Amino acid sequence: MSPSSRRTLPGLTILLFLLFQIPAAGQDQKVETLRILGISVEGNNSGTGTQSDAIISNAGLNIGDEIQVPGDRIRQAMQRLWALKIFSDIRISVENRVENGVYLLITVAEYPRLERVVFEGNDDIDDDDLLVTTGAVAGQILTPDDIRKMKLSILEKYLREGKLLAEVSGDTTGTGGGDSAKPNYVTLTFDIKEGPSVSIDKIIVEGTTAFSPDDVAGQMEDTGEKTWWHFWSNPDFDAGKYRKDKERIVAFYRKNGYLDAEIVSDSTWYSPDREKISIRMTVYEGPRYFVRSVSWEGNTVYNATVLGSRLQFFAGDVYNQERFESNLRGNAEQTDVASLYLDNGYLTFGMDPEIRRVGGDSVDIIIRVYERNQYRIGRVDIKGNTKTEDKVIRRELFTRPGDFFNRSRIIRSLRQLSQLNYFNPENLRPDYTLNDDNETVNLVYQVEEKSSDNVNASVGYSDAFGVTGALGFTITNFSLSNPIQGGAGQIFNFEWQFGEGSRY
Repeated sequence: MSPSSRRTLPGLTILLFLLFQIPAAGQDQKVETLRILGISVEGNNSGTGTQSDAIISNAGLNIGDEIQVPGDRIRQAMQRLWALKIFSDIRISVENRVENGVYLLITVAEYPRLERVVFEGNDDIDDDDLLVTTGAVAGQILTPDDIRKMKLSILEKYLREGKLLAEVSGDTTGTGGGDSAKPNYVTLTFDIKEGPSVSIDKIIVEGTTAFSPDDVAGQMEDTGEKTWWHFWSNPDFDAGKYRKDKERIVAFYRKNGYLDAEIVSDSTWYSPDREKISIRMTVYEGPRYFVRSVSWEGNTVYNATVLGSRLQFFAGDVYNQERFESNLRGNAEQTDVASLYLDNGYLTFGMDPEIRRVGGDSVDIIIRVYERNQYRIGRVDIKGNTKTEDKVIRRELFTRPGDFFNRSRIIRSLRQLSQLNYFNPENLRPDYTLNDDNETVNLVYQVEEKSSDNVNASVGYSDAFGVTGALGFTITNFSLSNPIQGGAGQIFNFEWQFGEGSRY
């Protein structure tokens, strides 16, 4: 409804709080029933703002509805509009009241929309990285909470870079005047004071008896003191890397049999100039555990001796948690227990180890084995090859339909495909699907083509021979029968030498 078509009483605007005023104490509250004769909207920016019909619809108010005064309809309407989280202010007032009803006016103030983000004062982190960090998108509704979250994300980014004293402030400005300016769009500017990088002054480790404090501190890969023999380096403090380094310390103890070890407390403090930070941590080591016995339950395919030879843990050994997990589920040599089953078709087998503490310094290892079904390969499919022919890929595979599922052969097949240099090695991956018969599995090798062709050229000049040179190219995935598309795995090489020197 346009302003000119609104029905108003001259010089009179009755606000909502007058319509819904609370009666004085002791007075009876009289409830009126009024009909909504019209609804208007103000404050939504033309062109870029929320449409008036959408605001009225979301408010849940309709022309012809009856509302009770006092009542909940207006309060509920305002709650619905606030729930949209696009308005900074909402008011519903009576624009006009006549004998048979009222005309309502919804007045809103919209949050601005983002035109662009500007960063000022950043030297160590470029604008593109900061923009990705904020997650800001042009055109989004920009609330104060959005700006607060963006500031926090920028600060966290600087914390990870060792800039613990960084400061960030954000402010918005209009996009400027002129016909090209978009109404209610703003530029968000972050003013950044990076501050100095905070270096590590000293690390104090307390509570150690099995290892020296230096040995424990030395387990941290990214958090270390400045040393005189590394005078050119100045180790910065990174809060995220520090957390991971504390996990490495605990893993170091577990690797050496101290299953109960943990860092019970740690603290940091700044130097007076706030450019250096010191670390103090207290370690609880606990007892060192040794293997007393290893037992297997549920195994029928392989006996305990065969499984034990794979696990390589015997009575009297120091319990090494890292080596235990590696030999149980997957080591680099593929001599672990899991490989024994996975290389012989037991695709869905599982193991549930229990480490039971006995006495003060021993553990009993109980491993429950769930062997389940043995699977053969049903189909072997290839996906993602847009150039290389299937037969070129298949001749590199060690998995054939009808064979038992074999994880080692899948890994070997991926290695062979990588050596072809036709595919992106990072995106070479296998997948499998169990069939309904619970006996076969379909394999899929996912590949991504890459170019491995090369061109070479050389040119030279001498008084004796004049201009000499060579021009050549190599196509590594060529096809003689289809030279335009290629993909047959053939190699085509061409080289042309020119000049006097070519006689030799």
